[in-house]
Amino acid sequence: MSGVNFNVTTSLAGTGSGTGINYGSSEAGQYTGYADAAAATPVDMTGGSPTLTLASTTSTPLRGAASLLITKDAANRQGEGFADAITIDDADKCKVLTISFDYEIASGTYADGDLTVYVYDVTNSTLIQPAGYSIRNVGIESKHIATFQTTTSTSYRWGFHVASTSASAYTVKVDNVSVGPQAQLYGAPVSDWTAYTPTVAGFTSNNTPTGFWRRVGDTMEVEAKISFTGSPAGSAPTLSLPSGYSIDTAKLPAYSASHVPVFGYGVAHDVGSGVYLIHAMYSSTTAVLLREADTTGNNLFSDTITGTDPFTPVSGDYIEIKFSVPIAGWSSAVQMSNDTDTREVSMVATSTTTSCTTGNTTAIVYPTVVKDTHGAYNSTTGIYTVQVPGRYCVNATFEDDSSGAAAAEYTNLLLYKNGSNHRRLGYVQYSGTATVSAFVGGMALVDCIAGDTLAVRLDNTMGETLVGNGSAVGTHFEIFRLSGPATIAASENIYFEYNSNAGGAQTGGTTNIDWSTKVVDSHGSFNGTTFTCPSPGTYHFSGSVFLTASVATSVNLYKNGVANKRCSQNISDDQQCFNAQVTLIAGDTVTFRLSDNATLSSNATVHWIAGHRI
Repeated sequence: MSGVNFNVTTSLAGTGSGTGINYGSSEAGQYTGYADAAAATPVDMTGGSPTLTLASTTSTPLRGAASLLITKDAANRQGEGFADAITIDDADKCKVLTISFDYEIASGTYADGDLTVYVYDVTNSTLIQPAGYSIRNVGIESKHIATFQTTTSTSYRWGFHVASTSASAYTVKVDNVSVGPQAQLYGAPVSDWTAYTPTVAGFTSNNTPTGFWRRVGDTMEVEAKISFTGSPAGSAPTLSLPSGYSIDTAKLPAYSASHVPVFGYGVAHDVGSGVYLIHAMYSSTTAVLLREADTTGNNLFSDTITGTDPFTPVSGDYIEIKFSVPIAGWSSAVQMSNDTDTREVSMVATSTTTSCTTGNTTAIVYPTVVKDTHGAYNSTTGIYTVQVPGRYCVNATFEDDSSGAAAAEYTNLLLYKNGSNHRRLGYVQYSGTATVSAFVGGMALVDCIAGDTLAVRLDNTMGETLVGNGSAVGTHFEIFRLSGPATIAASENIYFEYNSNAGGAQTGGTTNIDWSTKVVDSHGSFNGTTFTCPSPGTYHFSGSVFLTASVATSVNLYKNGVANKRCSQNISDDQQCFNAQVTLIAGDTVTFRLSDNATLSSNATVHWIAGHRI
């Protein structure tokens, strides 16, 4: 059996972890089969008699003389698996460990996530879902890498779990198994450019700000633009940073009223007439001040930008500015991870027979699913439910065959997000011909969190029938997620804060409390009522609920829709403050409900919620 180790330090059984310590094994005899309750997640990874088998094979091994071979027959074997009992060193308590192995789908029909990797903490009787737990079918030999956080325990079971209810037979070949400490890599994180809408204070009219920002080590780079529709009222404009970030003043030179740090430069465009140099200077920890860079020798601090200085803007004029500021809490040297979730998330559905009624009350149904990597599309309702947070591209088309169309009649193709009209994808207006055939389609980008729904609808002035010209070429619905960078900072901070709401009656034990205004949300994991866990761990939640009148009630936490714990004292008061801690795996949901009927106030100061991963 292969146990590859290129390290000088002694290895227990060979390793690919880069640390010289390996608690894993590529020997079949080290694993014990189990048959837990039939579920996507294991119970304790021990007991029972599985039909699934794990053995050594010398037939075309991945490495060396032999590999492990996991064999599943053509039946539903959900809940079965094989686990290896390991004991870690004291030095690896409360650390992040890495599980890695080479593998290939040797035969049969295997879908992404049919097999998963799990860890069980024996001492604390706790199941741990590693980051990177789902084993994919990539079509070639590959390496799987997962990470998990240990506790003060030294005793664990880890192994392979049949998560799906697939009745297909398959074999998976595994080799070069390694379980051990992470090899720590350090570097400066650089993020993609992210759009945001700055706040312009000082100017009170006739201006529209737009901007982009990115992280480079401990510094935020910003590119922003203020477009004018006329002369703006006010003066001394300031431009805000993205919400939730502040300038680290400890990394600035000493400053005073006569010595203000300059962070960047830009230009004010008097289109067709000239350009004027602009400075971005320190205003506060969350905003920069824009000043004219006077070339006549006058004091920079007296060159205030106004609605008439350095020129009187008209529609089409604009200010462009670029600046860089150090951000509090950021470092240029952080521990990095070589891997992230860049798995494919996509869906393709088509139709040759779909028909739709007048109006935009229901989703267009594309009944033929060509591909759906996460089983997220409902071919009966036409609704796609997002499983993985991210930015999605939505492409939809239909071929419209109508009769009796008048010249003023039209058809819109609309993208709906969470049941609300999000964007128009396409439009066609008829010429008045008695029989009309028209093709309408379009594409849009939309930011989503897990649980969001996407669908397309028609908005038209007559009854419509969709046809796909017999080959589904003209009528299809496609969705895919845009992958992020392949290198991310390890142990990311996951946090959010929301406040305010629209008020309204709450039914005790039924209505999810709503905090509708986002302050900050690092991973887009909260939608105002529901937190969807983006990565496993223990999370802490705290907040306050403000009622219109005193009611004897408490705030209760619900995990995956089931009451989990009471978070506040059941007393008669108009304000309930709460705290709770809960351990979650990816995809778990957390909501909060009052125990008794009451009416919420919309006071943002005392109606808020915050959460973070510990």
